[in-house]
Amino acid sequence: IRDSSEAASDLAARARVGAPASPAVLFLLESIHSKAGSYAELARLREREIREGVIASEAGWFDLGVMALHRSGDAELAIRAFTEALNLSSVDSASRVVTLRELAAALRRSGDGERLVAVEQERVALETDPTERAAAWYGIALIQEGILDDEEGALASFEKALEQDRGYYPALQGAGRIYHRLGSRDRLLRMHELEAERATSAAERSAAYRRFGELLVVDEERAAEGIAALRKAVELNSDNLLAVACLERALSERRDWIELLDLYELLLEGTEDSERRGSILLQIATIASEHLLDRERAIEALSQVGVFETAGAPEPLRKLAQLLEDAGD
Repeated sequence: IRDSSEAASDLAARARVGAPASPAVLFLLESIHSKAGSYAELARLREREIREGVIASEAGWFDLGVMALHRSGDAELAIRAFTEALNLSSVDSASRVVTLRELAAALRRSGDGERLVAVEQERVALETDPTERAAAWYGIALIQEGILDDEEGALASFEKALEQDRGYYPALQGAGRIYHRLGSRDRLLRMHELEAERATSAAERSAAYRRFGELLVVDEERAAEGIAALRKAVELNSDNLLAVACLERALSERRDWIELLDLYELLLEGTEDSERRGSILLQIATIASEHLLDRERAIEALSQVGVFETAGAPEPLRKLAQLLEDAGD
């Protein structure tokens, strides 16, 4: 037996026929299959033991499911085993929550989206922690959105996640994504506003304020709110180029040159890149000279451009010369 696991398995199997209920034989078979890594054989042996009453049914089915899912990779057997364990468990037991979680993992592997949603919905009903419930509803929504192509169902699940935790950021993003596709503008605005309030990083908050502001600036009655939101996005992250472009466009369309000049001053403070600084200084000079008639500010900006190596250097120098000439300097 020590020299051949195959011979040992054969002898143990024969002994099993002669003494089907012998714990010693069962232990020997389990040891042999486990040592050899024959988890499929071990799983079949466990199933026979459960059906013959050698080991406790609920715990036995659960252990079999874990073995099938995590050892042999047999999702179908795992689903069957976890289902049997659920049929034997009490409705509100702690073990039922764990079994449902494992069954959900097996169903994900098998791709059975509809049953996976049903299992997760049962599991979320047993969760007591609001954050865990929010996470569970969020997971359900992703299944409905990504696997079942059920946008309405996904939206309802995202909203249920937010009922548990109004600041659950992944659900805010998910709901906003669907509101955008469905064209639900007012609800989308609220989602982006909540995203901005609840985001944990400056980059995330900046992105949320940008989305919020973009929707508002096209509404004449709320354009000022939109500009404020876009400015907040830029203040949080001056590298958010989408927010910068949207704010530039909105301020230019409103001919709000002072606010636009303030924006460029803010961007100038936030960058050390010479090329970008040169471009910003040119914008400052243009606004100062052409729209605000502030020659001193324009000259100051153009004087700084000369320090930087920019592709547009000749043009700034011509503008500077013209302004100096006009100023009589």
